[in-house]
Amino acid sequence: MLAELRRWATERPDASALDDGRRTVTWSELWEWVAGGAAELRGRGVRAGDRLALDGVDPVGTVAWFLAADWCGAAALVCDPAWSAAETKHILAAARPTHHVETSRTPRFGSDLSLADDENVEFYLGTTSGSTGGPKVFGRTRRSWHESYPVFTDVTGMTVDDTVLSGGRLSTSGGIFAVTHAISVGARCLLLPDWSPAKAAARAAEATVAHLIPAMLAALVPVWEVEPAAHLRMILTVGAKLDRDLEIRAEKALPGCQVVEYYGSSEQSVVSVRTTEPAATVGRPPSTVDIEIRDDGGQPVGAAEEGEIWVRSALLFAGYLTNGVRVDAGEWVSVGDRGLLREDGSLVVVGRGAATVVSGGTKVSAEEVEAVLRAAPGVAEAVVVALPHPWLGAVVVAPFLQPEPGTVLHRRALRAHTAVRLSAGKRPRRWFTVDRIPLTTSGKKSPVRRSRTAGRTYGRCDDRGDRGGPPPQPIGTVGKSLRSVPADQLAAAVLTATADDVRLAAADIDDVILGNLMGPGGNTARVAALRAGLGESVPGLTIDRQCASGLEAINLAAAQLAAGRGHAYLAGGVESRRRPRPGGPSVRVRPANRRVSIPGHRSRRRRTETRKWGRPPTRWPPRPGSAGNARTSTRRQATRGRSPPSGRAPSTGKSCRSLESPRTIDHDPASGSAGCLGCRPRSVPAAPRRPGIPAVSTTAPRWSRW
Repeated sequence: MLAELRRWATERPDASALDDGRRTVTWSELWEWVAGGAAELRGRGVRAGDRLALDGVDPVGTVAWFLAADWCGAAALVCDPAWSAAETKHILAAARPTHHVETSRTPRFGSDLSLADDENVEFYLGTTSGSTGGPKVFGRTRRSWHESYPVFTDVTGMTVDDTVLSGGRLSTSGGIFAVTHAISVGARCLLLPDWSPAKAAARAAEATVAHLIPAMLAALVPVWEVEPAAHLRMILTVGAKLDRDLEIRAEKALPGCQVVEYYGSSEQSVVSVRTTEPAATVGRPPSTVDIEIRDDGGQPVGAAEEGEIWVRSALLFAGYLTNGVRVDAGEWVSVGDRGLLREDGSLVVVGRGAATVVSGGTKVSAEEVEAVLRAAPGVAEAVVVALPHPWLGAVVVAPFLQPEPGTVLHRRALRAHTAVRLSAGKRPRRWFTVDRIPLTTSGKKSPVRRSRTAGRTYGRCDDRGDRGGPPPQPIGTVGKSLRSVPADQLAAAVLTATADDVRLAAADIDDVILGNLMGPGGNTARVAALRAGLGESVPGLTIDRQCASGLEAINLAAAQLAAGRGHAYLAGGVESRRRPRPGGPSVRVRPANRRVSIPGHRSRRRRTETRKWGRPPTRWPPRPGSAGNARTSTRRQATRGRSPPSGRAPSTGKSCRSLESPRTIDHDPASGSAGCLGCRPRSVPAAPRRPGIPAVSTTAPRWSRW
């Protein structure tokens, strides 16, 4: 690979080699950086066979120092800033690097040194999920890494005219491989310092080939359906089974773009590639890869029979590392995946290993998460299972916890416990407690037991101390558990969780649109966005449409996206019934000839009167757009076989105690007077008698201005 880098630096010195959106490095500049870094490493005593830990957040610098380590014949471990402190300590203890390099620093000098050309030297150190309480560290040789290049070159047809988008993190084998493969063929490579759909869509507009996991593709397809990436001709996906519907949507959004799915693992490299094979499969293995399906006893099975997938090829990893010592892998390697081989040679992956789940393209060991949970105070036993999810590779992590006797588990304490011991992709998203976790006769948690545990319903972990019962949820009835929470605070919690679920940074959100009627006044969406920590750069728009304000907010956000006025909107609706509805207190209506009580009314006086058939009493002053008083009900008193009684006008000369000043008013039925401003409609005139219509008894409340 370094020989190819020298070639491109000589033939195309001013062409762009790496671009992370903040700076662009040409081939000649990259060669000088790598040569200078190799010289500095040699000066620090780095020799062939050593191991380096690369720390930093600069993607261009990480690639340059990775190649500099290869120049010296040393293996490089790319550290991820997202690792927790416990994970970092565990990984470094397993790898035992001899040197640490800050990748954001540029070397000060360089010289043309001899290249280490041993193809069997340890080249790359990566991490994968382990079953002993922490991630595993594995090593790959330079030969196994370089021999993977022809497979991808044949599939993609990549040349120096291509621009490659690498969506994966450089700490993963897939992310760093996509970059080094682009360098080997002389293609320009686009790097993403941090993932977001808006940034990725903007960079994809320049790319011709993209390396993505299905979760990333699911986030980008809606953007491409509005604004397609015109130059993209091929998308390579790995990390989880690609959904057929998502594949169809991507091909429709990007006419002429081919979606290629390949299956593999960090230890096995590429195992199979699907181009034209049926969507239920993961394609056929390359000519250099042998696949064997074995039963539980380790014996090969026949065609179309399910078993454990074993792989043999020159692309396999060298072995796992423990305390700096590598245990070499065998000729055949399995990671616990199960599948079957069809008659046509295509491979079908039935599922991951019993104790492994894939969340957002990250392979998570159930035993690793369970070991962390068992160490939490009050947890006697834990089981981790997979639940379907449409974006995160179709699974999420959900633990079932068995508390110690007399112990109440709290989600906040458990989340704080896992936050410092697990990276974000491995932390549980849902929490449940059980009285007892079912085990096998040998005391183990088998896959069958796991599925039975997941299929039952259990109580959630309590966040409310010893009161018991389910914890407060962001939805409730009027005047109950959330009565003291304002609307903007309710919305802020949902906005934060939504942005976190889709991995959307605050800088990528164009606007927050919320429907709200019962808010305290002002811009509820703006206040909620600030409470959610989205920053002052994210505006807010509140819609009051009676009714369906929340749906109208979503419609407006969709229209903005369709018009190309942004890439990411948070839209929805929120209400908090902390106060009575605008327009007055609620009215409890009783049957006719009974009193009508108005809670909160200043006066306890009630009036009852009887009138003939006519209009119901009209509230005064009426609400704009309303006709009459909808809060006063009537009840017909049927009188069959006789004429209705003659109408009686309301009595006159009654004392009226208005809010302004008490005085006496004579209500004149002929003039239609309805009383003074403070109590009208206190009475109503009698309507003309209509033959055949029974009399109606109506309660007319004593109204006050709200």
